[in-house]
Amino acid sequence: MSVVDVLLESTVKSSIVLALALAAAALGRRRSASLRHWILASAIACAAAMPLLGPLVPAWPIAPAGVLDRWAASATAEIDAGRGTSAERGHSLSATGGAADIDSGGARSGPLPQAARRMLGMIQASARAIFTVWVAGVALSLLILGVGIGRLAWIAVRARGVDCGPWAESAKRVAHACGLTRPVRLLQSDHPALLVTWGLMRPRIVLPRDALHWTEDRIAIVLAHELAHVERGDWAVQMTAEIVRAIYWFNPLVWMVCTRLREESEHAADDAVMAQGMAGPDYAGHLLDLARALTDRGGRNWLPAAAIARPSSLERRVRAMLNDRTNRAPVPRSTRFATIAAALLLSVALAAAQAAFSTFSGTVFDEQNGFIPGATLVLTNPQNQSKYEVVTDRTGHFEFVGLPPGDYELETKVMGFATLRGTVTLRGENAQRDLVLKIGSLQETITVTGPGTRPWPPRSASSRPPRRPDPTCTGVPAGGMGGNIRAPHKLVDVKPIYPQQLYEQNIGGTVVLQAQIDTEGRIGSVEVVTPAHPDLNAAAIEAVRQWEFDSTILNCSKIEVPMKVNVTFAPR
Repeated sequence: MSVVDVLLESTVKSSIVLALALAAAALGRRRSASLRHWILASAIACAAAMPLLGPLVPAWPIAPAGVLDRWAASATAEIDAGRGTSAERGHSLSATGGAADIDSGGARSGPLPQAARRMLGMIQASARAIFTVWVAGVALSLLILGVGIGRLAWIAVRARGVDCGPWAESAKRVAHACGLTRPVRLLQSDHPALLVTWGLMRPRIVLPRDALHWTEDRIAIVLAHELAHVERGDWAVQMTAEIVRAIYWFNPLVWMVCTRLREESEHAADDAVMAQGMAGPDYAGHLLDLARALTDRGGRNWLPAAAIARPSSLERRVRAMLNDRTNRAPVPRSTRFATIAAALLLSVALAAAQAAFSTFSGTVFDEQNGFIPGATLVLTNPQNQSKYEVVTDRTGHFEFVGLPPGDYELETKVMGFATLRGTVTLRGENAQRDLVLKIGSLQETITVTGPGTRPWPPRSASSRPPRRPDPTCTGVPAGGMGGNIRAPHKLVDVKPIYPQQLYEQNIGGTVVLQAQIDTEGRIGSVEVVTPAHPDLNAAAIEAVRQWEFDSTILNCSKIEVPMKVNVTFAPR
């Protein structure tokens, strides 16, 4: 499966999880902000893991075959090469003789040459364009995120540590009150309005330039809010959400969840502050004064960290603070486990559904490892009689998409080559197979209706048609374009003689011979496949051994060609 296929599939499935999480958060508007935040965070985590779950979970179908046929996705295909057969190809000859020929190959198309090629080219071009745009969006999003984290690190390096005084003493008291055991570093920057908390293993609270002059009440409120973020691990959740948004930057649902996640994080931190005894009106007043002071000093640029006084969400937070009926309870551990388990089960179920669709791709080669354009491949499902047909592109590549699970019959054919048949079994993983086609077999059919001498004797060397000159090219390099066949041309044709005695006794039959034309066009081995009377067998072999052809050329190289000859002796 290509990157675009994985991206589209993951987008659909993660969107389902995120949409359900948004719906659950909306339905839980009377529940606590901590619960809503945990639901959204669980959905973000599952969306991040969605591309990795597909190969790890077992497959299960989600729709009947009639629906699956109209969907595209991914799975695996296995070719049972042992059950493949080769079909003889070629023209039949009558008793009067004639020039044997096989369908010439080369870069010829199948039944739908131009339309299939144009469509395949459009699909490939679209896939490349989608991939390029997606990579550019991901790169830009990650660049913005990296610049923000780098700016935070740069500010932290240049900031001064606050290890004593009202801030340090209040931090110890608040940390003890909320049960926070991790050490938190207080830093004072030169920025007039920067107040953020960031860091996972070593959390840091960056204070603005005038923070040392704040009142003790404001210091306590700010620390209670920021340490609530640290205790809840909000920065790690926010970073995960930012990375998911960078990957799925084109999905509006991801942006909605990330925005809602940040808002619920601030609401949950406010609830933690008020749970320590701070009255709603007092807390709202301090928060408004703090927001006004920071905004008057120039506000702040976007940074990937939590901020206590974000103007965009301040009104909703103040309303929640002044609402006595707001549920401010933290999320119990059992509820957290139940939420993440439900989200994980849903994600696993959606990831397993990817096996309901299949992609089978590969490249068709000839015997000399040259790729064959214009080869027609047909997959047929005997159970529901569904049929899929594709034509290899100019590089010999093919791809089937939208295949439901099942056993398929595969037929690969191109003019001049033996048809390759096999089976394809779809069982839940992606597959790529290369197919090698063998040269096609000549087939001659001759009917002998009477005894006597030959209608025409073997031609002398001077009366034979001249051999066509061999190509001057040096052949196809390994991995280059192949499938170029020059068909053999018969130079000497000898008709079998019907034995007089058998003809008079009204004894006839059909002799089937399997012969091999060598690289110089002469008949090598001749074997009887289906015998008749021994004298009839001998008469057929004697005639066939005298046949001569010019050389068969594959990609500028002389090759041997199999030939099947049916000789029917028809008595009176």
